[in-house]
Amino acid sequence: MILAAFAPWEWLLSLLGTLLAFYYDVLPEYGIAIILLTLTVSLLLFPLTVKQTRSMKAMQEIQPAVKRLQKEHKGDKEELNKQLMELYKEKGVNPAAGCLPLLVQMPIWFALYRVLWQGNGIPQGSSLKGVLDAANQALYVTGPDGNLTGVLKEGVDLASPVFEHVRFLGMNLLVRPSQAVALGDLVG
Repeated sequence: MILAAFAPWEWLLSLLGTLLAFYYDVLPEYGIAIILLTLTVSLLLFPLTVKQTRSMKAMQEIQPAVKRLQKEHKGDKEELNKQLMELYKEKGVNPAAGCLPLLVQMPIWFALYRVLWQGNGIPQGSSLKGVLDAANQALYVTGPDGNLTGVLKEGVDLASPVFEHVRFLGMNLLVRPSQAVALGDLVG
């Protein structure tokens, strides 16, 4: 019950969506807001990335010694594990240190994907939410339940002014590349 109230996934989506809306309010260009949000997330995760990279490099450096130990103790798994633990301790290497930062980063990158792809977490009433809702309504068919289906409407004019704020470098950022090809508008 307490965990349901905490909802870390929803909090993360909300944080990223609010940050994206903030960047959009500062510079009302959707592509720039996406770039700024991605840079912010990358900068915040940079220490974990460095730790992960250093750990992987350290593991690569001791790999010849690991292979030597594996040959020496081919039939004795218990002794091999003991020798490997001593080697890790001697070299100051933690074999799990390369994976643990990834476990922290993965949910953040997945949340970023959800915010950018589906608009989850973007605050209601923000200027970005209004722009995205209007563009999505013009672009996609609405199902019987009132939700967008992801199916493009027939004869969509991507040059329409409703898409003005979701274009970046001539591309409509709400259209998947396969849809842009189908619309004959891959280059914009």
